[in-house]
Amino acid sequence: MVFLGFLSGIITARYLGTEGRGIIALYQSFFIMLLPLFELGIRQSIAYFIGQKKYRENVLIVNMQWVYIVTVSLNVLTLIFVYHMTGMFVDNELVAVFFLLSAVVMLLNSYCQGVCVGRKQMDKVNYTLFLALSIYIFFLILFVIIFKQGVLGAAISWFIGQFVALIYISRVIGLSLLKKLPRKDIIVSLVKKGSIFAIALFVIELNYRIDVIMLKAFKGANSVGIYSVGVTLCEVLKNIPLSLGLVLFSHAANWSSDVAADKAKFVLLLSRGIFFVMIVLGLIFSLAMSYLLPIIYGTEFKGSVMVVNALLPGIVLLSVFLILNMFVAGQGKPHIALIVFLPALLFNIILNILLIPVFDYVGAAVSSTFSYAFAAMLYALIFKKIYKTNLIDIFVFKVSDFKLLLSKVKKNEV
Repeated sequence: MVFLGFLSGIITARYLGTEGRGIIALYQSFFIMLLPLFELGIRQSIAYFIGQKKYRENVLIVNMQWVYIVTVSLNVLTLIFVYHMTGMFVDNELVAVFFLLSAVVMLLNSYCQGVCVGRKQMDKVNYTLFLALSIYIFFLILFVIIFKQGVLGAAISWFIGQFVALIYISRVIGLSLLKKLPRKDIIVSLVKKGSIFAIALFVIELNYRIDVIMLKAFKGANSVGIYSVGVTLCEVLKNIPLSLGLVLFSHAANWSSDVAADKAKFVLLLSRGIFFVMIVLGLIFSLAMSYLLPIIYGTEFKGSVMVVNALLPGIVLLSVFLILNMFVAGQGKPHIALIVFLPALLFNIILNILLIPVFDYVGAAVSSTFSYAFAAMLYALIFKKIYKTNLIDIFVFKVSDFKLLLSKVKKNEV
């Protein structure tokens, strides 16, 4: 996945240039940012209910489909409005249409992945993501490199990748045409539990993406293109704690509160271990990208090196949040992330307003780093209070942790 992520970034940067890369980043940012809100947290709530075995699985899947019919309609209408208000329909009508279709597919894809998460079928989720990315790259080569269709070719490729992945994951969970009427009590339970997940994830995603939108408003598509390459590269590292966190969420959704309290010790071990690994990888990554990025992506993207270096400290600290939050959210407490990321988002917006006009894409990166660092530290303090631990246990990896982790792996206790 890391390799394919690099490859797709290289292709879009090399063959679309800074402006084309920026346009793609804008379209993707809007619906990726809004996706958690459109989901209504159903992906997380269905995983939670399957894990806790509150309802029969087939009944949950049927009612999940009824919710999807409503949410996908709101999804499309909202994106049409957003694209129209920002002029993105006028500039690239067909591109906007294919990204709208992608949003329709991605929403159902996400719901289906939630079922797999609840079943602890993380291999199926991983294969779905791998399939979407590999198909996307195949058609990028076909439409962008061979047939030279530019931004439109990239949009079509993205849609095809997501569509093929949906076909696979829908077969895995046994999705079929609706033959049963919805049950009000189950839909209310899904939406009630999911709404907090949705708001929390939307605020988190907004914090990740707001800099792209503000950068476009202040500086234009070229700056977004340079910035997006740096962000994409840093998100390669972010995927390490995010992937582990997703597995942790899958297990935490199946744990009772008593079991979870005992498992918190392992979560702390994982948190400080990932933090240590991310510091090492961050330093290596920074040095490597300083030399390799202009060679791989082209000299017009050399400004992305500064973006990478400015973002990395925030990404490293954010890794702690991603581990702790997935554990706590898996226990049905997503509101804690909302409490943390609302002030972090406001902090990010204020810094972007102050820094982007002066420092361009570097200012956007610095704003994000300060925001991520603020959120990670605040979440760690809240986690410390809930689970009666200390900050050293969250952040400081000890030599004895190596032996402890190895023993757990050997005993299959991880």
